Amino acid sequence: MRQEKNTGTDKLSQRALEILKLLILGYTNEEIGKMLFISSHTVKAYMEDLLDIFEVKNRTALAAIASKYMPSQMPLNERYKKLLNV
Repeated sequence: MRQEKNTGTDKLSQRALEILKLLILGYTNEEIGKMLFISSHTVKAYMEDLLDIFEVKNRTALAAIASKYMPSQMPLNERYKKLLNV
């Protein structure tokens, strides 16, 4: 998933956006992996790439940036609403 540094979502993959959505909601890598049917190691790799892309040092900062700048662009689709009971 390596990409050039980017401070927006225009170049992020659909999977990276899905992971960001779930991060904002406070889910762990393991929980995100289960919901997306991928391993927690894959989620961790995405997180590391996202931390680099957004130039932050931890997932809390990443979630803060994502929730501040992308909330209207990140509606949960019906599948996740069911999985997350929202």
